[in-house]
Amino acid sequence: MTSITMRSLRVSRSLVASIVISGMLLALPMLASESARADPGVLGVYGYVRDSANNPMVGADVLVWIVDPTNHLRTTTDTDGFYTVTFPDANWTEDNTIRVTVTSILGTEYNETTITDNPMEIWVDLSTAIPEFGGMLGALVAALLIGVVAVVAVGSRRQRT
Repeated sequence: MTSITMRSLRVSRSLVASIVISGMLLALPMLASESARADPGVLGVYGYVRDSANNPMVGADVLVWIVDPTNHLRTTTDTDGFYTVTFPDANWTEDNTIRVTVTSILGTEYNETTITDNPMEIWVDLSTAIPEFGGMLGALVAALLIGVVAVVAVGSRRQRT
């Protein structure tokens, strides 16, 4: 009875050792990929650009700056107002300032913050002078309306003489 117990004990030890070694070998690629994600040179920045009515700004020009050392990337927003950039080797630290500048038909706005996480999520809200139209678009519509009124006024004056 004792020899059977010793044999099964040896088999159990071998089985446990095999399982532990296999688990360690399987965990190595995951640990390597985790350290690659935590590479201090790589920095991801993403977010949304919205107008004052919380509508997505499609096709807005987004410039993302790491202020010191100076490093920037440019992209545009998609149909949801979403943008994303990845600095592959940015030489940044957690106390660096990052600025996201957005230019669209509504004008230019920026959001600036200190790098606290990687990736960083930074939203930019564009306020408008005339919420229904936007800053530049509202001015264009107003100028067009003034032009139409002037043409109608001149035309009706010529018909009287």
